[in-house]
Amino acid sequence: MNLKRKNLDYVLIIFVIIHFASATILNNRYIPFSLGIALFVLHAFSNKLFSLNFLYLVFIWILGNFVSMFYFGTEILLFRLAIITVNLLLFPYLLISYIGEEFWKKFEAVIYFLTRISLPLYLLNVVFSSLFNNMQSIFKFFTIPSLLVNPNYWSAGIYVNAIADSGYGINRNNGFMWEPGAFSMIIIWAIIYNWSSNESKLNKKFWVYFIALITTFSTAGYFAFVFVISAFNIKRVRLSNILLIGLTVFLSVNYVYQLDFLSAKINRYFDEYEENNINYQQLIENDTKELKVNRFQGVEHSLMRTFQYPIGRGIVSERDFKEFTIYGTNGLGSFLEMWGVAGFIFLIVMLWKYLKFIQKHEIGKISRLLFLSALLIVFFSNPIQVNMFFYLLFVFPMTYSVRKTYKY
Repeated sequence: MNLKRKNLDYVLIIFVIIHFASATILNNRYIPFSLGIALFVLHAFSNKLFSLNFLYLVFIWILGNFVSMFYFGTEILLFRLAIITVNLLLFPYLLISYIGEEFWKKFEAVIYFLTRISLPLYLLNVVFSSLFNNMQSIFKFFTIPSLLVNPNYWSAGIYVNAIADSGYGINRNNGFMWEPGAFSMIIIWAIIYNWSSNESKLNKKFWVYFIALITTFSTAGYFAFVFVISAFNIKRVRLSNILLIGLTVFLSVNYVYQLDFLSAKINRYFDEYEENNINYQQLIENDTKELKVNRFQGVEHSLMRTFQYPIGRGIVSERDFKEFTIYGTNGLGSFLEMWGVAGFIFLIVMLWKYLKFIQKHEIGKISRLLFLSALLIVFFSNPIQVNMFFYLLFVFPMTYSVRKTYKY
């Protein structure tokens, strides 16, 4: 591969990462749409074929959307359908096809670089908070406008100003992502990829990712890490590994979980869920069009709506046919509503195949199941249903057939 082609690969990957980080003006739907069309033309002129499984997926997706539009009596949302189909399905597929099987290796290299530089920046951010807060005027032009409403919020692309959590008084590390929980999601993926594509060792990359994960103070990230570290220790059945798993669980339950930003947050979610005092009358009286609920309440409403319409609403939102809506930040629940029951099952299958593809050495099914569980935990906690990173994982197995490349 010549130098120009290699540089172009990294330029595309860096753009994709900054785009799905959702903190800058590059999070513009028309940019990946334009790139997707350009890659489609390039793909066509190179006489490359599409995977049949991918074509089936696109066909079912488009057909399901038209059925949904007809069922809910909305207008024909053709423009929205075209944008989302290209951005979330076609562009990720063509990008992986264009770069080739080295895609994830290059992708993780960029993620590692951005994670590593976030650590000294975060430390400086904590020590010199006022100085960093005053930089909003400098990076305001590059930050996505919808997030500028947050106090002192700014993004330089490679780093987002850490925001003090008003509930617990902790400065959290956003890294390059729009918020700390999203950064922990990327870190969990990176640890899994690092251990799957290399020998499972506590190498330099692991420690960088681990330290960065700690600085996010992310509830979902911490819980997911317990599954990841368990997968690492259970790969070989040894007394030492069993003892390490037991110690990890013991410390997690008795010490880590007792931290205020973990136990207090989860207990509050359960209390709000048990009170269940949300009703549409409350929305009407407050003249509110939308009411945001916590993650547990959000998944309940997603399940109820999916039960009413199990084939998936696609791009049709409740806002398109209801005056008042209730929503929660729950990625898996929103994906279930969007793709339906069959689509959700297909997602699990694709993620399992993805984990199988990236492993370059022997990893047992139990370890892979724990890796899958860790990913689902962070996906549960983040709005991944329209995030390009999530769809890169989703469509990858349809781009390349799964091969067993590890040595026994």
